[in-house]
Amino acid sequence: MFNVPKAVAASLLLLHGARADICSTLPISAPDIEIVKPFTAKWSGEQLEYWSTGCGKLHPSCILYPKNAQEVAAIVEALGETNETFAIKSGGHNPNLYFASIDGGPLISTGSLNQVELDTATETAKLGPGNRWDEVANKLDGSGYSIVGGRLGNVGVGGYMLGGGLSFMSTEYGWAANSVESFELVLANATIINVTRDSHPSLFKSLKGGGNAYGIVTSFTVKAYKQGTVWGGNYFFNATPATDAALLEAVADFAMHYPDPKAGIILTAERTGLGAVDFWTMFLYYNGEQPPAGVFDRFKAIKPWSDTTKTRTYAELVGFNNWAVLKGSVYTIGTETIPMPSLGAANSSTVAASTLQDVHRNWRDVGTPALLKVGGLIASTAYQPVPR
Repeated sequence: MFNVPKAVAASLLLLHGARADICSTLPISAPDIEIVKPFTAKWSGEQLEYWSTGCGKLHPSCILYPKNAQEVAAIVEALGETNETFAIKSGGHNPNLYFASIDGGPLISTGSLNQVELDTATETAKLGPGNRWDEVANKLDGSGYSIVGGRLGNVGVGGYMLGGGLSFMSTEYGWAANSVESFELVLANATIINVTRDSHPSLFKSLKGGGNAYGIVTSFTVKAYKQGTVWGGNYFFNATPATDAALLEAVADFAMHYPDPKAGIILTAERTGLGAVDFWTMFLYYNGEQPPAGVFDRFKAIKPWSDTTKTRTYAELVGFNNWAVLKGSVYTIGTETIPMPSLGAANSSTVAASTLQDVHRNWRDVGTPALLKVGGLIASTAYQPVPR
């Protein structure tokens, strides 16, 4: 959520004061920009697209849908005049209140900035921030190319790219932001610029993980990588002390030694207070028709009670993973980054596994009182190895 007075960076937050109402004035100054008023069908639908229930409960005074960089610039210029607090929303996956949501101010939705244009000659693609990753994958399906992107298709492109972007492909190609060749950016003074490593080296670097603090990105030009079929899906395990220990040991080993750069995993645990739900879900990915022996063997040996892995297109896998997106049910989230011990250090594997087991035990212990107190509450935690 931002204020944009003239000549002030787009990330600054200022106190509310007397101000004009852009929801009323913009139709006069920029009549081609779509403006959606509160409690209409489209307004309500947009609010339901947040990953976090808390964000969706905030009420923007209107929602603006620019279709190109010029319309974004017109909005920014108008906001500079009215000095209104506003927010920008791509997929709405950010769970923090007021980051991509707002109460009582205008919301800029990038939903109409949804182009996907593949250039096979340069092996790049131009992506609008309003896409979700399943939409990108579907539009590229059959082209023989894919983009380093989200592991669940429902995640939006804009916030993901500007936050760095951990991908199943990250061990092969790096963070998603590493694949960006240029950004089309609207600055706080409504100027439209093309940011490359040569034209604006410091800004180019800052946009790769720096979030939306430097302006509004209206398109990303990214590297496209040749892609055939992939293998992936889920393993499901019942939670028991022995299974918990075995899975966390396997995850620690996977994170420390990363057996194959084409492989990726996410391990999640879910539980309720009375034990009606208490199981593990594992997301698996391999960039190839079948993973070679040794890549996922430790997990398979723990004997999942259900296995949905198979060979499929990348678009099919990203879309399939959307079963885990439960909109309207998530309220709050927190994250921790835990460095693994240095390779070669004494007892490094034992220390790594023990650390994860302590974290998991604490999650269960701390969560139990809340789970018993709040009916219908489900606690979930995820372990996501980050390649060295």
